[in-house]
Amino acid sequence: MNDFHTLILWIRIFTIWAALCATCVPVLYAFYPWYSRPIGRGFMFQAVSFALALDVTVVFSLWPPANIYVIFYIDLFVLTLIGLSTSLLAFYMWRMNRPKKRGNHRAVQ
Repeated sequence: MNDFHTLILWIRIFTIWAALCATCVPVLYAFYPWYSRPIGRGFMFQAVSFALALDVTVVFSLWPPANIYVIFYIDLFVLTLIGLSTSLLAFYMWRMNRPKKRGNHRAVQ
């Protein structure tokens, strides 16, 4: 076995390992009340999106589809989910760190 095949094997092993770990996050988090807060919903959406991306990567590395358009459309869908979930989570984090000001803070005349 040459270096190229060894590298491919290690990449495949670590991709499978990363996919298993990424899939465990939303599965384990599902047993907590994540739905009660917006940050929990955003985190779950992002965790599922990343797990789906890694799971699809593993499937495509083991069984590549014959039609390349299948890969393109599935990648488009998964990357859209990642973009939406990360944007939503960033928005929730920004909103949590910038609480609303109470009252009218205009200068007294």
